[in-house]
Formats: sequence, C-alpha cells, structure tokens
Amino acid sequence: MALATKRLLSIGILTILTVLMLSRPLMGQALPELKPQPLPASLAQVAVGDDYADRLQTTPVGALLWTQFPVSVRIDLADSTDARAKVWQEAVTQAISDWSGLIELTQTTAAADITIRRASLPLRRLADGKLAPVRFADTRFEFYNQDGRLRHRMVITLSPTQADRSLLSGARHELGHALGIWGHSDRPTDVMYSSQVAQPPQISDRDRATLRKVYTQSTRLGGSFPKMP
Repeated sequence: MALATKRLLSIGILTILTVLMLSRPLMGQALPELKPQPLPASLAQVAVGDDYADRLQTTPVGALLWTQFPVSVRIDLADSTDARAKVWQEAVTQAISDWSGLIELTQTTAAADITIRRASLPLRRLADGKLAPVRFADTRFEFYNQDGRLRHRMVITLSPTQADRSLLSGARHELGHALGIWGHSDRPTDVMYSSQVAQPPQISDRDRATLRKVYTQSTRLGGSFPKMP
C-alpha cells in the first residue's frame, strides 16, 4: 500500500497547524475521477439546514468521505496500566457512540480505517524559536492504493493529560474530522468549533447538517486509478 499524501491538522489552544506532504510513489500519477457517492441512509435522514461547509478545507481528492461501511475504528491505549487509561477509553468509546448514529462505525482490534492513539504530542518551536502552544490532539490522514482504488485512513492522537471534561469533547471533535469534517465551525455551540469552551456541546444540528453536506460532495476516494497506457 503506497502512501500518496498526508495532511495534518493539529488542534491546541487557539492553534491550527496544517502541513501537506507528497511522497514519491504516487506523485505524478493520475488520480481517479471526481464523483459523488451514494448518501448513507443515516445521513439521508438528517434535515438540510444551516451548516458551515463553506469553512472546510479543500483536499487533493475532494471531500474526505468514507465510501465503504461500516468504518472500522481501533482504540490504541498504548500504556493501558496508567491509572487514567480507563477514563480516557470511556471518553473515546462515548465519542464513537455519539457519531455512530450518523456514520456506521465498528470497533476492532485489527488494522482499521481510523486509529485513535493515546499519546502525548511533541512540543514544537515557532519560526522565532519560541515554544508553540501545547497541543492536546491532532488528526492525520493518508491516501493509499488498495487493489487499484484510492483509499484513505485516519490516525487521531489524543493526549492522556487532558482534563476529564476536555477528553470527551476533544474525542468528539477529532472524530468529526476523521469522518469528513475537515475544518472548523465558527460557533462555540458546535462540536467542531475551533477552540475548547467552558461547556462542551453535544453534536449539534449544524454539525449534522455539515456532515451531510460533505457526503453529498464529489470525491476521488473509492474510485479506480486510470489504467496506464
């Protein structure tokens, strides 16, 4: 499985970092055609309404949506002997349950479409040499060629040091990115707001409407690579 593209969205305190890297194996290779995909039945039931889809970032493949269901999710606890590992796992499991009413998700211990890692994020320095604000979560995606079709996988990293209240809201937020909402809301009443808030919200109608809008957009994911002449 050759890695084509990686993109990183790191969310800390009022901090967003986006990095785009292209690796050699698929650079220059023609990508599948942009096409709409069938809307999942669960999202078809979501009412069309106010959304923030116009605030989402573009990607080389169009919409970052899943084309095969259920989407598999693996929880990687790493050091499960840590006293707070159970609290962390419960928060992540709840976030998966919260989103599973919109996108069919299944947990697995094998290799998965989405991996959620329990790990601290490294400190970074800004261009001026100063330390950047501490990050508590990030979500990365990578594209690969699977049997002639373009696929992607997501890796979420959630810090084990977050406060209990922030754990669940952070897990909900990052999983929203992994399901296709590649960007942020402009309202603190949405799960996908860009910063942590004092009262973390549930998944809002705007979050639901935005996810629905994403899955009506065209994507190259799931498409077949053009045959080489």
